[in-house]
Amino acid sequence: MAEAAVRACRCERTIRGWIEQYGIGRKVVGKHDVSAPALQMLLDGDVAAIDAYIEHGRWNELVRPYFQRLGLGELVMRPQQPPMLHQRA
Repeated sequence: MAEAAVRACRCERTIRGWIEQYGIGRKVVGKHDVSAPALQMLLDGDVAAIDAYIEHGRWNELVRPYFQRLGLGELVMRPQQPPMLHQRA
């Protein structure tokens, strides 16, 4: 979270508030983990992209450009896999 605070030029308390308000991260084992693409969406004021990321994932057309812009394009190059369904024996 410290890295996100530096990148956003905001304090960590603000970043924690953004995580809760906008869903740009999550708490993992007691520590807050911020999504760099979601943070960039928020810094750009692109709430529609944040909503698309939360609802549809990284392959959404509004979201992909943020991954590419941050050098994470390889994470959106693979086609989205359908969810695995459990089959009964």
